Amino acid sequence: MRTVDVEFFWDPGCPWSWITSRWVVNVLAEKPMNVDWRFISLNMVNEEKNAGKELSADYERGLTRGLGLLRVAADGP
Repeated sequence: MRTVDVEFFWDPGCPWSWITSRWVVNVLAEKPMNVDWRFISLNMVNEEKNAGKELSADYERGLTRGLGLLRVAADGP
């Protein structure tokens, strides 16, 4: 079992998650570490918080697209 130094949860539909993941990659160039890249759906995490709220059609489309990107990322190369 390999030791993990950083457990990084990322949502492929979240721009802040993407920016932070690039920062982690840059840090790895300076200080090699074992990173466990894990997927998360911020939509699902916040589902209860958003329950019953009126969300715009554009926002809903973005959430749906994010889940699609999550599936693509999980399938990997």
